[in-house]
Amino acid sequence: MTTTTESNFSFGSDRQKIFKFDSYLRKLSEFALRLQLKDLVPALDRILKRLETGTFCIAVVGEVQTGKTTLTNVLLGANILPINSLATATLNHITYGLTPSVKIVFQDGQHQKITVEQLFAYTEDLGDGVENIAETIAQLDIEYPFRYGQNDVEIIDTPGIDSYGNVNPSTASVLPNIDLAIFVLSAESFLSDREQNFLETQLLTQDLGKIIFVINGSDRVRNEEETNELVKIVKEKLQKQVIKNIITQFDRHSAEYINCLGKIGQLKVFCISAADALQAKLDSDNELLNKSRSIGLEKNLERFLDREKGLITL
Repeated sequence: MTTTTESNFSFGSDRQKIFKFDSYLRKLSEFALRLQLKDLVPALDRILKRLETGTFCIAVVGEVQTGKTTLTNVLLGANILPINSLATATLNHITYGLTPSVKIVFQDGQHQKITVEQLFAYTEDLGDGVENIAETIAQLDIEYPFRYGQNDVEIIDTPGIDSYGNVNPSTASVLPNIDLAIFVLSAESFLSDREQNFLETQLLTQDLGKIIFVINGSDRVRNEEETNELVKIVKEKLQKQVIKNIITQFDRHSAEYINCLGKIGQLKVFCISAADALQAKLDSDNELLNKSRSIGLEKNLERFLDREKGLITL
């Protein structure tokens, strides 16, 4: 057998590399089946499935009532997901589709198809029983023609970390398979003990460069100077948390330690008002959109998807 070194991987575009990588994985999967490596086979199958679909997965995560769903609506450019209702208590998968639609997938495997407009009415009709119904639902599968979705991007709006620091099982189940996490923090109580624990146990197991931190609530900060100071404080706090984490995880002379340490200064932290940004998009109000500070976040996200999507997939 010929050993393949890194220098052999000099293909052309990312697409060519992915195609080549796919063929190697299929051969590896065949060997795993022959050798009865039961743990390896399903893992390879998951990777192959993702390569086939070409989907790049972004998860919006954070504590309850930090504005995750509002921010998801901002990225969609429309008020699709109802706030403080069924949509915030379940896993919401949003993919590109020319005809907007919602499929409610229940825990027992049954599903119900409704329109996006009916989603608001559906949650309002449930009233106080929304939490009970939410327990019977596995997820909402939503198709909508949002601009990021045209590039095979899927957005997952996840249930929040509760007041006891518990992570919803459905949130925990998707995190190992995401390509980018947008971690929403509150401007009033950023980086609580619960958030720091979630960051350490759930997110820092991945590449630090695959996390965007969003402090939501710039409309509650008095001025630009205070907003910038808030971003600085959060960055410093995050850096301390990350350094503490990598010291316990890696040897100081290891490549992993050096790589993580090099990325600490590149932490992506933004302070926005998701509520203002959504209202601005609904009203086509450019002045309010600028005030919301969401333009910087979305430009950074666009650059990230343009430059790093293929590399992260690989």
